Amino acid sequence: MDDKKPAGPVSLEQSLLNLRAAKKQAADRAEALAPEFEKLYALQAELDTLPQHERRKVLDDAGLHHISAAPRPITPIRGSYGSTSARITKKLDSAPDWTFWRHKINVELWQAALLSLNIDPDQTDPDRSSFDDYFLEHSSASKRLRLLIDHLGNRQFFTPNILNMGDPRRCGVKVAEFAAWAVALWSDLPPELVTLTQGAIAPETASAHSGTPEKAEVPPCSQEMEAPPVFRPRIGWQIALFDAWPAICRTHARTPTTSEAIRWLKQNDSSGFILNGDTGTGIRWKPQRGMAKEVDYKTIENVISNWRVQGVLPA
Repeated sequence: MDDKKPAGPVSLEQSLLNLRAAKKQAADRAEALAPEFEKLYALQAELDTLPQHERRKVLDDAGLHHISAAPRPITPIRGSYGSTSARITKKLDSAPDWTFWRHKINVELWQAALLSLNIDPDQTDPDRSSFDDYFLEHSSASKRLRLLIDHLGNRQFFTPNILNMGDPRRCGVKVAEFAAWAVALWSDLPPELVTLTQGAIAPETASAHSGTPEKAEVPPCSQEMEAPPVFRPRIGWQIALFDAWPAICRTHARTPTTSEAIRWLKQNDSSGFILNGDTGTGIRWKPQRGMAKEVDYKTIENVISNWRVQGVLPA
């Protein structure tokens, strides 16, 4: 006689308990692996922004020789002709409408990167399939975006703003803060962006509630109605250098070199920003709040060059 007992309520209950335990184990494992997936996602996003030859080098160094470094294939748009990238490039070559962007207080990081190249961000957004293709194919835009993401935590330039942990490109930044940071890095910024470093916008024309009649045929934000803002730096050492520039020129009876300007500031500054006694090639300076900071020679040289190109250096 077979002594094996038939399956009954006890074995069924145990089976359900086993299933619940397996589900819980799977959920716990997924939760434990979530940070690793987030890290992999971030690494993949950074890898996607690299030029193809740099992606190849990174993959080879990691031993991933079997993975292609080629960019993702571009899906043709049905009913059109020519490559998608050609259409994207042409579309994103348009300049921004600065009568609008100069009045923006905050922008997303990808918008700031495009504005620094004098490209209109309104022509695309991260939700479009063409967005990633554009940044993959244009290293200048990609590199500026990556630098901005890396430096966003630098409180010398940037105050806390909107964070987007899922997509760092969509974090927020103040336009004036971005302009003040970018002017020290790149000399090809559009002059409209450079003028925003002082953090002020041009005054709006009088509204209907001010008691001043408004001409209906002229839009409120028309360029004819707005006086260009007067340029003034926002960072302490830049303010000291900018204000002292005429005196530095008079001292040397010509346009001074960067080294001469730095030396003059260290010996004669009266703004209270520059810390005297520094023997380095750069400048140590004291912000209104916080600890003393340092700015290197190359950054100072870039700022002076940018001011000269934009024609904002005082006489």
